[in-house]
Amino acid sequence: MSFLACSHIPLASITTSTPRTGQMTTPTILSIDPGMQGALALVDHNGELLGVEDMPIVKKEVDQVLLWNIMKTMRPSAVVIEYQQAMPPQMRERTQGNASTFKTGKNYGMLLGLAAALEVPFTTRRPSDWKKRMGLSKDKEESRALALRTWPGHHELFKFKKYEGRAEAALLGLSMLVEQGRNKDMQINRVPAPQPRRKLIRLPG
Repeated sequence: MSFLACSHIPLASITTSTPRTGQMTTPTILSIDPGMQGALALVDHNGELLGVEDMPIVKKEVDQVLLWNIMKTMRPSAVVIEYQQAMPPQMRERTQGNASTFKTGKNYGMLLGLAAALEVPFTTRRPSDWKKRMGLSKDKEESRALALRTWPGHHELFKFKKYEGRAEAALLGLSMLVEQGRNKDMQINRVPAPQPRRKLIRLPG
């Protein structure tokens, strides 16, 4: 079976290997925005963006098989998932109904299970925590703007408003590098020098 989350966004070439090979690997972080409009992103220890995939949706549901194939094909060294929780009852009428609350919990639990199945370290981060670290507010357009400045060589991945989930997934991974001090010279909101494009490949059939 072959698939692509988006035909114009093939998965980037990845240099990591499974622990069974015994080979040295390039440390990478798979970061996930778990919303229905969310995405999965892969960044290396230098903050370079290696791949982005939209959350695979089939008939208004996250497709578990496609999601698992994306996650295991990326072969990350670690995984971080944006923490999800139900809205308080007083806010739910305006923002989140019972069906939406159930779907959010189901998808979040599924992601935690799949992350554990990868047999690599995984963790979660609250949106307010990682966004504060990156100098962002709740406004998702701020995230998209920062992603465009951070990875100008991949502007096509973030050029439309509907790609806010991709931006947030990628920046979540970047925030982990900032948190862990692995990218100490990074200045949030600066425009980096253009980086050479990596050769992209499509997922195997």
